[in-house]
Amino acid sequence: PVCAPLLDFRCLFCSKGVMAAAGSNPYAKGEVDWAIYGFMVPHSAIRLYTEKLAAAVDGLAKMQEQGQAVPVAASEAFLEWYVEYYYFFVHHHHGVEENNFFPWIDAKLKEKGLGGIPVKVSTQHEGLMSALDGFKDQLGQLVEASKMGVAG
Repeated sequence: PVCAPLLDFRCLFCSKGVMAAAGSNPYAKGEVDWAIYGFMVPHSAIRLYTEKLAAAVDGLAKMQEQGQAVPVAASEAFLEWYVEYYYFFVHHHHGVEENNFFPWIDAKLKEKGLGGIPVKVSTQHEGLMSALDGFKDQLGQLVEASKMGVAG
């Protein structure tokens, strides 16, 4: 998963009490801190809606495999949901990480003599957003194909 490397940073701060200790369940104990909210909650929402996105794509693929055109209303609604909610949320979340969390984490890692955040983390965000841009373009093509009654 693209966001998995971010979770590895959690344990670096456990000894100072900045984050919950590894293996603990802060949700059950009511010890949720800003770092858990900042990293875990948005990533959980992204994972949840990525599963829903994948299920929607599977449904469209099945329709197309059966030679059915995707209804215009369905393709337009899917594109609107993707652009206005999913894409916007992921893009906004990555901006928050890049501009707020990562500089702080980078400074803390350097304070502890652990280097800094690997460059690949930002590169992963760039690659993901490029892929999401491509998918957005494909959904636009799907809308146009739906309007023409094309099955695939």
